[in-house]
Amino acid sequence: MNKFWKVYGYVRNERGAQAIEYVAVAALVVALLGTIISLVGQDQSIAQTVISKLQNFVSRW
Repeated sequence: MNKFWKVYGYVRNERGAQAIEYVAVAALVVALLGTIISLVGQDQSIAQTVISKLQNFVSRW
């Protein structure tokens, strides 16, 4: 029963919930980057397009 209260305390702790949200967002970003990298690795024209778009965006700043 002691383990139940320990887990219950983590669930009620707002900092713990916030940490879980950050982990979920980080996992989503990693999955998105992995997908982009795998697509770019297959076709060099996509990579060149992405690089040129990023360079144009940065040059505006």
